[in-house]
Amino acid sequence: MVSRLPAIVPALRQVPPHDADPRLVQQWAESFIEQGGKWLENTRALASLQSDIRLLSGEGKMAVRSNQLLPDINDFVETFADVRKICSYSTKLEALKPTAQVYNGFQQHVFDSSAFRKNTRAVLQWATVGRGYLWPKYTIDRYGYGKGAVRFESLGPLDVVFDQLPASNDIQEAYATAIIRPVPLVEAHARHWRFQDQIQPINHYDWKKYGTLSTVRRMDFYSRWNFAEEPSDWARHYTELHFVFVRSLELNKTGKMLEFGNESAPWHYKVPTLGDLIVTVNPFNGLPQSREAREQDCLLYPQLRLIITCPTCPVPLYDGTAFDWDGEHPPIPYDLSDVAWAPLGPSIVSQVSSLERARRRLVSTSTEVVEVNMNPPLGYDLNAGVPQKQLTNLDLLRAQGVRIGTSGKPSDKFHNILPDGMEAKDSYEQIKLLNAAIEKTLGKNSIQALRT
Repeated sequence: MVSRLPAIVPALRQVPPHDADPRLVQQWAESFIEQGGKWLENTRALASLQSDIRLLSGEGKMAVRSNQLLPDINDFVETFADVRKICSYSTKLEALKPTAQVYNGFQQHVFDSSAFRKNTRAVLQWATVGRGYLWPKYTIDRYGYGKGAVRFESLGPLDVVFDQLPASNDIQEAYATAIIRPVPLVEAHARHWRFQDQIQPINHYDWKKYGTLSTVRRMDFYSRWNFAEEPSDWARHYTELHFVFVRSLELNKTGKMLEFGNESAPWHYKVPTLGDLIVTVNPFNGLPQSREAREQDCLLYPQLRLIITCPTCPVPLYDGTAFDWDGEHPPIPYDLSDVAWAPLGPSIVSQVSSLERARRRLVSTSTEVVEVNMNPPLGYDLNAGVPQKQLTNLDLLRAQGVRIGTSGKPSDKFHNILPDGMEAKDSYEQIKLLNAAIEKTLGKNSIQALRT
């Protein structure tokens, strides 16, 4: 008999229980990511994402290429990315001073070895076109076979989606958060070796099943920007991993103690069942005391539930407790122009995009005007007595020592046929006004004040 998996309906807004069919959990995770992608598409902040990046990249048809906005944005980003470690641990108790010294040394090591400043700069670059995220995590390099370290990964506005984000827009109060990462195929195979035969590259995706609009737009973004060096071949070498963090409300009602995580892992813990006796120590007298386990004691995933999926796999690659001890959604949002009435603030690049395009047009046109005025089209009298071939080959900018004989005054024979008033000086004044408008919009004066 073939078992039929129940279809997920929109009303199923909570993750299936931990002992549910893994295929159902996989479907729920992928459905949530699809809905989160649609939510992102409907935000005004990301409506201009592609055009903003094209603008910063200097794309566009111009006789003279000008991209003064990019150094302005870089100045903006580098000022805020100039992060210094300003906090440290201290104590007046002599017995605790060695401990504080150890904490300070560890903090300084993480700050220096994780390239925190560099990654913060990347996050702020993303924030200029919508929103950036910083993902602090412990990871092992060399595809999981090297050294472990704390890393800070930068994420763009399309890399993080939410479910049931509250009106406060605080992602820590969201029900679920998903981080979407394209990774090299060999890395996905190495970190999830049990699923090597099921983890397929992106060009093997079943687009009838996964070809949602949000997925197609994400792939288009990969092709245009992330993997532009190999636009025709990149999809054979990469796959997607989805990291879904859920603030699960599931309680242990089994009547027995449950264990999660490998016993040797730091995230291993035991969950009592409702009504179990919990023995604790009275903080006032140091004596043991007991009470019945309440709901908050019996959460199966107090540190968030983590579900790792790949679109080509029928079941999750991992479904269990999250690895971080703080129980917080990992992505840290960076907004540069947040507003109270929108979950994502508007892109600061889009706020100056029309000014920048006008500036580029004026710079390009003004340069053309100057060049034309330096070597203008001339009308001349055919009866001036000068051979037409000689006049046609004459380059006035490189005409030192050239002598031309004419009948009568030369000024009566040769005339600049450009219309009167065709000069670039008025454009220069307009460019100054545009420069001032862009600087004011970006708050460059305030940024310069931060540098001092």
